[in-house]
Amino acid sequence: MLRRVFTHSATTEPMSPRRSLNRSRKHRRAGAAACALALAWAALSTVTLPTPPAEAVNGNPAGGSGRFTPVIDWIDWTEMTGTRTENWTRILPDGATGVAWSTPTQVSSDIWRTSRCTISNVITTNVGRNEPKLTTHKGIEVEYNTGNWRGDGLARLYNDGSNYSNGVATGNNFRSNMLIGIANLQDSATHQFQVDCKAYLVTSSAKPAKNQLDALPNKVELPMEGMVFADAESSNWQGTGGQKEYIGVSPTPYDTNRDVFYRLLETAQSESGCNTNSWGGLITMSTPVGNRNGIKLRPDGGECSAQVNRGYGPSSVMLISNMQSGFVEVHGGGKSAVALGVVSYIDYGDAPESYGTAGSVFQPSWTGGKLSGYDALDISSQSRPVEAESGSWFNLSQAARQQHLATAGPAVVRLGKLTDNDERIVYSADASADDTTGVDDEDALPTDWDRVIWTDIGKQWSQQISCSGTGTKVAGWVDWNRDGSFSAGERSEVTSCSKAGQATLNWTVPQDAKRSTLNGEGAATFMRLRITGPLANGQAAEDPQPTGIALNGEVEDHQIQVQLPNLTMVKEVDNTAAGSLGLSANDWTLTASPKTGAEVSGAGGFSASYIPQGKTVLSESSSSAKSAGYKATVTCAPHPNSDIKTPASTLDAASKTLDLATGEWMRCTIVNTALPGQVVWSKVDDAGNALAGTVFTLASSSLNNGQVEVSDCATDNGKTACPKGSVDQDPRAGYFKVVGLTWGEYSITETQAPAGYHISAETLTKTLDGSAPAAGNDDATPTLDLGQVTNTRIKGSVTWTKTDERGNAIKGAQWSLTPLDSNGRPLPDQARTIADCAGTCAQGSLDTDATPGAFKLAELGYGSYQLIETKAPTGYVLDATPRTITISTPDQVVALGNIPNRKSAVPAIPLTGGSAATTYLIAGGAVLGITALVMAIQARKRRRAGMD
Repeated sequence: MLRRVFTHSATTEPMSPRRSLNRSRKHRRAGAAACALALAWAALSTVTLPTPPAEAVNGNPAGGSGRFTPVIDWIDWTEMTGTRTENWTRILPDGATGVAWSTPTQVSSDIWRTSRCTISNVITTNVGRNEPKLTTHKGIEVEYNTGNWRGDGLARLYNDGSNYSNGVATGNNFRSNMLIGIANLQDSATHQFQVDCKAYLVTSSAKPAKNQLDALPNKVELPMEGMVFADAESSNWQGTGGQKEYIGVSPTPYDTNRDVFYRLLETAQSESGCNTNSWGGLITMSTPVGNRNGIKLRPDGGECSAQVNRGYGPSSVMLISNMQSGFVEVHGGGKSAVALGVVSYIDYGDAPESYGTAGSVFQPSWTGGKLSGYDALDISSQSRPVEAESGSWFNLSQAARQQHLATAGPAVVRLGKLTDNDERIVYSADASADDTTGVDDEDALPTDWDRVIWTDIGKQWSQQISCSGTGTKVAGWVDWNRDGSFSAGERSEVTSCSKAGQATLNWTVPQDAKRSTLNGEGAATFMRLRITGPLANGQAAEDPQPTGIALNGEVEDHQIQVQLPNLTMVKEVDNTAAGSLGLSANDWTLTASPKTGAEVSGAGGFSASYIPQGKTVLSESSSSAKSAGYKATVTCAPHPNSDIKTPASTLDAASKTLDLATGEWMRCTIVNTALPGQVVWSKVDDAGNALAGTVFTLASSSLNNGQVEVSDCATDNGKTACPKGSVDQDPRAGYFKVVGLTWGEYSITETQAPAGYHISAETLTKTLDGSAPAAGNDDATPTLDLGQVTNTRIKGSVTWTKTDERGNAIKGAQWSLTPLDSNGRPLPDQARTIADCAGTCAQGSLDTDATPGAFKLAELGYGSYQLIETKAPTGYVLDATPRTITISTPDQVVALGNIPNRKSAVPAIPLTGGSAATTYLIAGGAVLGITALVMAIQARKRRRAGMD
């Protein structure tokens, strides 16, 4: 289940093949040293997003003979920052810093893998021969096309397939068309620089351009296992005065707690006719920061292209573990180059796509090719080649001929015994795709297990698997609820692989587990197994997750079956009486409540779900108030997809209790039928008293013809039921009920009012549906109360003026207003007194005319009244004549005109007493006293006159 990852790069070669190949021996980079740095095992940290396969980049397996073509993702140096272009040459000058991203490779629909490499501390320690066409003479050349010189060995190992077939040039163009080289700028120049590379996962809905990568947010850095150091061109080591080409790398440990190791991956060299060997020396080398330990690659003679027609090499490729950064030194008579790439072995699951992509980057176990190693295929040091500095030296060409090469073996951390490369993700309906491609490495489960789980809810279920690795974490998932995904609750307990190569996974069967059988449901379910191991940077093994990419481990998917007793519940709805306002099946939640075990429920029902054997109560609920307007019935039968013909399960319909037999799959259906509804309302006066004799129009789109006339059905005080043909079925006067209605919006409008009342202009509109209250405890009919319609009495007013006989208004009269019954008889208990309101009318005064002697009675209700004067103005004779007033039409004004009173013949002493009477008596007494005094004086005068 291993896969390769490549990065495609467009190549533009500034120099023609003829110009390059016809250069003088001195200037055509004879024995030019080149170095290739490749990120090895960029450990992809766990990502929970699914990851489809990436497309291969740069290396074409059909074109090159490299042993690691499927897994090395070479980084091209195009678009490096900090560079300048002179004479078709891209230059990173001394002192400048250049940053280049590798071409992104797709990991998932929106996740991309890429690497960011920084070249800094560029120092030209030997300028070499000045190139007259350049203005910059100190710096390194980037975007070197390996194979630009016909003797380059790296081009035979890794190319794009255009000019090679299985490592053999198909013509006279030897270019690899891979711009992965960083070369010395001028012939015979020596450069030192620092390289620092990091691998990332980036998120982008589309493949990002290189110049977009720095700005992308949420980049996830991936730990690295190491780098590859490769002699990318043939090199020369000539005698006195000749070329002495070499390349060197001084690695900086990525994990300071681990050592750095060197392994020979491969050497490219003409098979015969060339006696020059490629050597590697562990030495102390010069760097921009001083002397450091490192490895130096150089030949011990002239390049093979000078010894054999169409010869190449020798060029060696070294794996440097635990390296992420370091210092590079390049010296050549021609050119040298640097490249970066990612080596990834990835194993993928092959379950259906809905389960998401699960992949594990894994490190194969390495054997052989280790410098100073102790295994049979490791490489021992030898006497150093001529003119070599002190150190441990190894004949790499000899080791390659003896097959003392590093070989990737079985994964160190794995499930079962086998792990294969998955070049792409292949989802499959039965999780068998990985069994038929490459090696069938789905071998963790015992071969004698039939892949059927027999268990029950809440119980423990265990399965033993085979595995390998130390410090591991092992977990499995079973899609118990068969929802097409692996959830956290479906994971086993996390365990580890034992020294004996076994692990026992323990599951607790969750409450939502479902029966999954091919013969019954026609649908199996799936199991996913994962193992993770310690990371290359020293971190502990990751916690296994159901999806995503793990750094170190393996994944296996298996189709399995689960046997559990099952129940399916279905909701059906009869909305004949509900019309368009009816509920759908999903508006109810159906629930099965077993006597033991957990409830199962679902909107509109639920598909095959585990229910323990025994009695289960079937019920339903709804958050919609309309559900109260339905009547439910329950039936149960064997599920059509089950093998049951005559079930042992039984249903008690009255209690809605299913007694489920072991292993049976039953389907119970609850049918809800909408109940026809009814509307009610009442007619009252403004005092709240029921009024008879009204006619309404009931309107609704749910009615035939859209409306119906409703006359008040008033029987003998409501004691007798209304006739069957009556629309109103409420026998009480002033009360209405219309039954057998389809749900919908209803409105009532009064078309005829009782005598003496205004007709109501109000239209009452409400919606009848199942949420309406039930008619009673024993009657579930949805009953919509439209409310009360109030009629107000017809009212009028009466006016008159109290005058004297000459028509002058006089104040002070009082009156009595008494209603008359239908027979014209007064109703004295309802009589009201009317006082003349002169000047300002007090609140509550019946007379509303402030003019003295003028009267106005407003808001008189419909009917007849008797008006009688009960007190005359002072000095006037009382007029007790009854006067009848009748209000029969709205806003009627009865004008009685002037009602005169005549004066009394002799002033009468007011019989009621008070200050007026007292004044009158005093004045009268005074007049009589004065008269008597005058008469006495006159009599005295007459007597005196007679005496005289």
